[in-house]
Amino acid sequence: MRCGFCIKNCITYQQKKNEAYSPRGRLSILNGLVYGELELNDKIYDIFHSCTLCGMCFDKCPSKVNTLSIYEKVREIIHN
Repeated sequence: MRCGFCIKNCITYQQKKNEAYSPRGRLSILNGLVYGELELNDKIYDIFHSCTLCGMCFDKCPSKVNTLSIYEKVREIIHN
């Protein structure tokens, strides 16, 4: 999850030029939420909802981290 092959193909990262809006950034933020290092706020909500779920990050991931399923689940949890 730390290699960064996904970043150059991420539509939202290309627009925002901010690591938080990259697949790697989103996974790091999720890690912070899970381990209580971060609290959900409007900015984090926006970061997860800005993902277009296009699948380009999954296509470029050598480890095949299923980011689509992860982000869909995060959105479901946020809304519940």
